[in-house]
Amino acid sequence: MQKRYRHILPVPNSPGTAAAGGSAQAEPTKRKRSSTVMACNSCRAKKSACDGVRPACAACAARGKTCTYMSAIPETPSMLKKRELEALREDHTRLSGLINVLRTVPEGWALDILRKLRRTTADLAALLPSDRNRPFVEALPRQVLARLPTQGGLEFELMIRHPVAYPTLAPLDAAGVGATSLLTCAVASTLADELSSDLAATASLSTSGPHQRSARGQGQGQRSAPASRTILCDTRLELLDISSWSQVVVTSERAAAVISLYLETDHPTLGFFDADLFLADLVSIRIRYCSPLLVSAVLSWACLAYCTFNPEAAQLGEAFFAEADDLWQLDQASDSLPTVAAAQLLGLVAIYKGRDAGNPYYSLGTQMAKRMGLFGLPDSALFARSPIHGKESDTLARARSHTAWGVFNWVIMRSLLFQVEEPAAKYPPSAHPPGEPTPFRLAHFTASTTESAPLPSYMGQTFPNMCDFWRLTSEWTTVYYVSGNAPILGRVSLGYAHETFRKLLAWSAGIDTMLARGDKSSHHCIILHIWFHTSILQLFRPFMQQLKPLVKPPHTAPDAFPTTVFAASLNQLKHLALVFRYTFACAMYAAFWHVALMYIANAVIQDTEDPQWRGYLMLCLDGYGDLFGAFPVAGAIAKSLLSMALRLSVVTSSEARVLMAGIYEKGAHHPSTEQISASFVVDLDLAVTDRAAAELANLNNSFDDLVMFQEFTQLEPNTGADRNPQH
Repeated sequence: MQKRYRHILPVPNSPGTAAAGGSAQAEPTKRKRSSTVMACNSCRAKKSACDGVRPACAACAARGKTCTYMSAIPETPSMLKKRELEALREDHTRLSGLINVLRTVPEGWALDILRKLRRTTADLAALLPSDRNRPFVEALPRQVLARLPTQGGLEFELMIRHPVAYPTLAPLDAAGVGATSLLTCAVASTLADELSSDLAATASLSTSGPHQRSARGQGQGQRSAPASRTILCDTRLELLDISSWSQVVVTSERAAAVISLYLETDHPTLGFFDADLFLADLVSIRIRYCSPLLVSAVLSWACLAYCTFNPEAAQLGEAFFAEADDLWQLDQASDSLPTVAAAQLLGLVAIYKGRDAGNPYYSLGTQMAKRMGLFGLPDSALFARSPIHGKESDTLARARSHTAWGVFNWVIMRSLLFQVEEPAAKYPPSAHPPGEPTPFRLAHFTASTTESAPLPSYMGQTFPNMCDFWRLTSEWTTVYYVSGNAPILGRVSLGYAHETFRKLLAWSAGIDTMLARGDKSSHHCIILHIWFHTSILQLFRPFMQQLKPLVKPPHTAPDAFPTTVFAASLNQLKHLALVFRYTFACAMYAAFWHVALMYIANAVIQDTEDPQWRGYLMLCLDGYGDLFGAFPVAGAIAKSLLSMALRLSVVTSSEARVLMAGIYEKGAHHPSTEQISASFVVDLDLAVTDRAAAELANLNNSFDDLVMFQEFTQLEPNTGADRNPQH
C-alpha cells in the first residue's frame, strides 16, 4: 500500500518574487467582505446583507422597494445617536440661554427679542446678545444671592443663631423680581392716577389765581377715565379745612391727600410728633399739638414725595416752604413742641433739595429741644414737671415723648449720614419711647407711670423699635465722630467694634416678631433693617482697610471676623434693597431707604471681580433715578457715585454721560441742579481718611473733569475681567 507522504513545497524564489507570487496566489482566499457603514432600514429589518449604496442599495433595487436610511450621511447608529445627542444639547443650551436672557434683561429688551422671535426662523443664537457688544446697562443674573454660606463659617453661624438680623437669603429669581416690578409699576400708576385725578379735579396748582392745570396734561401716565377718590390713612382728614391753617391756595382735599401720604410713608420712620394728637387739633383748629408752622412744614416735605405723581406739585411745595420759613421767623422765639418738630422737617426739606442752608433749622430746633428738656440733660427733669394735672398731663407726656425721640433719632441718623459730631447724641431722652415696652426698653428705663397709647395702624411697631435702635447706635457714633474729625483708627479699637456688634445682635433678638422680615413686612420695617445693616458696615469700615489682604480670608483666620461680618451685612443689604425696590411702590418717594443704595454702590465698584457688580450698580443708579423725581439731591448723589466709578476707571466717560442723562430725565421738573450742595458723605472708604474730599459737593464737582480727562486719555473701563483675565 502506498504511503501518504506530506507534499514538500518548492524552495521559494527571491524575497521580492516570493512576496509577489504569494500575494497573487493568496488573494482569492484573503478577500474580505466589503463592510457597510450603515445598512438601509429595509435590510436592517430583514437582517440581510446591504451594500449601503445610495440612493438605493442593490437588495432594495432587486426587490423593487423604496430604500431609506436613518441618516442622510454615512454613519453608524452609535455615531448617529451621538450626533443627535450633541444637537439636542446645543439646542437646549440655546433655548436655556434665550429664556435666561428673557428673564434677566430689562423689559424693553425682552419684548424686542420676543418680536424678533415671532418674525424670524433664524438660528436662536442670532437672538442672543453678544458678550463683545454687551452694553453697560445689564440686569442682575437669573438668580441673585443664591450662594449659601459655608457651613461652619461665621456667616452661617450668624444666620443660625441670629435669624432676625441675618435671615437665610433665599435666591431671588429675576423672573419673580421682574413680575413684582411690573406689579409695582401698576400699583404706583394706580396710586398716582388716584392722587392726580383728585388733584386735577379739585384744586389749582397756581398759588396766585384760580387757573387750573391738569396733573395728567403733561408728562407721565395720561389716563382717560377718572380714578376713584384717594383713600386717606385717617378718616379725620376728611374734615380738614386747610384755609384755617395756610394762606397757600390749595383745596382741603388735596392737602388731606398730601398729609396722608406723609403719615403713611415717612412718619413711621421720623415720628416728630404724635400723629393722633396732631390730627385731633388739626381738624378741631386747636393750637396745642398743631400749629400753622407745623402744617406748612409737613406739607412742604410731603410735596417732595408728591412730585413723583405730579411733577407740578414742586411749585406747591415751594409755596408751603416759603410760608413755613416766614412763620419760622416769628415762632422760633417761643419754644413749643410743634415748633421743634417743624424745624426738623424744614431742615429735611432743605437737605433733600440740596440746600445746605437747612442747617440753621436743624441746629436751632435742636437747641430749642434742649431748652425744653426733651433730651436727657442733667437739668431736664425741672422742665419736664408740668403744672398741668390729670389726663391732660398724660397727653402732654405722650406728645413730649414723640417729639423728643423723633428729634433724637434724626440727630443720630444725621450724624451717621454726614459723619459729624452731634452733641445732642450724648443725651438720649429720659422719657419713655412711644409704644409698647420692649426687652431693650425694660432694661434701660424704669417702669412707666403712664399707659402707652396705641400707635396708629399705619405705623405698626417700627417707631418704638427705631427709638431703641438709635439709642444703641448713639453709643458708638458719639465715640467715632468727634470734633475736629480726628481719625477713628488709633482712637477706637477693633475690640470696641466687636462689643458694639454683640450689643446690636442682642437688640435684634428682642425686637417685635412682626418686625422680622417676611411676606407681610411693611416698608418702614424694611427701612429699619436697612439702617441696622448700614450701621454695622459703618461700624467695621475703619478697620477694613487694615484688613484688605484678608478681604476673602479662610473662616479660620484670626482676623476674619470683621471682614466676614462686613460681607454678611452687605449681602443682607443687597437683598433688602432688591426687595424694597421691587416690592414697595414708595421706593420712588420714600427718602430714607436710599442709604442702602449708597452703601451697595460703594461696595460693588470696589469689587469688580464679582460678576454681579454691574447689575447692582445699575440697581443703585436706577433707584436714585427714581428718587430724583422727588428729591433733587438724589440726582447729585448718583452723579457722585458715577464720579467715583470714573475715578476707579470701572465705567467709561460715554457710559457715565448716558447714565446721567437718563437720570436727569426723571427730574426734569426740578429747577437747575447745578448748585446742589449737601453734607452727605458719599465716598465712604475715602471718608475714613479724608472726610471733606468724600463729601457730595466735591465728588459732584469732579464729575465733568473726570469725564473730560477720560475722553482725552481714552481709558478703557477697568473691569474684573481686565484685572484677572483667567476668570
